[in-house]
Amino acid sequence: MLLKPYRICSGLSLSFQLFVLLLVLETPACAKKEVELDQLQERNNIFYEINSEKAFSGIAFERYDNGQMRDKGEVVEGKREGEWHTWKENGVKYGMIKFDKGEITYFIGFHDNGTKSLETDIKNHALTGTTIGYDENGSRLFELKWKNKIPQSYKSFSSSGKLEITASFNGQGELDGQVISMGQGDKSNTLCHYENGFLVRYDIDMNNTKYVGKYQYVDKKPVLMIGSYYANKKNHIIGWDRIGNDGKPEQVIV
Repeated sequence: MLLKPYRICSGLSLSFQLFVLLLVLETPACAKKEVELDQLQERNNIFYEINSEKAFSGIAFERYDNGQMRDKGEVVEGKREGEWHTWKENGVKYGMIKFDKGEITYFIGFHDNGTKSLETDIKNHALTGTTIGYDENGSRLFELKWKNKIPQSYKSFSSSGKLEITASFNGQGELDGQVISMGQGDKSNTLCHYENGFLVRYDIDMNNTKYVGKYQYVDKKPVLMIGSYYANKKNHIIGWDRIGNDGKPEQVIV
């Protein structure tokens, strides 16, 4: 209902009329109750005030022992709702979590300087969509894509934004296929081949020398490395690796 100040103020002194008018204009219709989290009980994932059978609605917060705010947000009919903000013990903002009827849907983290450190969507208590990490200057550090709680692909970047590493995963979330690390001028510097989470081959170009290796596995452990050799630009074999009797890798130079 629209309040009409001239009716409310009729017959009152001018100063008191002004006071009442300010109350009408500035006071919320219903202030939200604020309580500390330790004053609430959680029963079957619903927050209640102690000795109450009615689901709590209002603002809830928690503090560190030094009195600094730890987290704060709204509770609607017993469930966290909307944005909840969190802080470190020194007062620096740590993150913000979004809730929908008690379920986390989004998280954003912050560096101490206030810039974003991480952001990701969340569904059914698992990361979903794309998780992005940032450095303190706001540049992307990595992107990790998810589907049905399983990582699908990964990319990392240099501080200048240059793509450094790409990787893919199989249906179980294990590294599978090629993992590429980029060198100067976007030329592939390191190429690793994975099968179901296991490294089976690598190719490395470094300091005018090429390193190539193959692995064999017994009981999911790399017990033998075969065909690994070092070659100069003319592909002349100058050495290889092997697994010694003590189970540790050793190098042979020719």
